[in-house]
Amino acid sequence: MYQSKKSDSVAGQSSSPAEPATVITNAQPFTENAAADASEFSIINAWLTMRGDLESDGDILVKGRVHGNIICKLLVIDTEAVVEGTIKAHEVIIRGTTRGLIQAHRVSVEKTARVDSEVYQDAIAIEEGARFKGALGTLEDYVTATATAVVPEPVERAVTASLYHLLDQARSAQQTPMPVAR
Repeated sequence: MYQSKKSDSVAGQSSSPAEPATVITNAQPFTENAAADASEFSIINAWLTMRGDLESDGDILVKGRVHGNIICKLLVIDTEAVVEGTIKAHEVIIRGTTRGLIQAHRVSVEKTARVDSEVYQDAIAIEEGARFKGALGTLEDYVTATATAVVPEPVERAVTASLYHLLDQARSAQQTPMPVAR
């Protein structure tokens, strides 16, 4: 899949005309064709539904559904993906759906996004066409508010998991068309 081949070519020039030059930048860390080390990021595939918390020292690309909290460096929520829970990351790129609290230094909401979240950030960009419902604040505001707030007792995971199960049942019941009486 990835080849580690030394080349005598100058940067930007390939050693043979049939071989394309590869330039790797930090501007777009999640492109499907980028030559990146597989150990640097994790992917939640489109057919996968995760229930529980995810924590990574690297980056996470979500293409499926996550019901739980996520902590990572860079989080990319793809166009058909859904994340319900608290997100703590250095940078968050939202193309899909989020519900819950988001804390990040940089947040990018793209035009396909549907956000129903409280977003605490240092910098945010929202493209025209994105659906945003929630509240915006700075990370400094969040730190100040949580420093004076009373911390609730932790909820057991079994209770949280059953709550997500009930929410899924309610959503699927709403999506089923009701028969019309005549």
